[in-house]
Amino acid sequence: MADELAARADIGRSTLRDIETGRGTTQFAAVMSVITALGIDRPVVEAADPLNHDLGRMRAHLMHRERVR
Repeated sequence: MADELAARADIGRSTLRDIETGRGTTQFAAVMSVITALGIDRPVVEAADPLNHDLGRMRAHLMHRERVR
């Protein structure tokens, strides 16, 4: 199963192992490739958007940026 996921994410098995074990040397692009291969990229991106949460919306004025869609 891990070999299949690594192939679908177009990364090496050792890179996937690094992601699984939390090694800090993995590139973010590789992590996003795994997230996309798992089909959970949309919920992950939405969860990371501070304006999708009450606290983020309350503090939006501190960001001095407009939301782009």
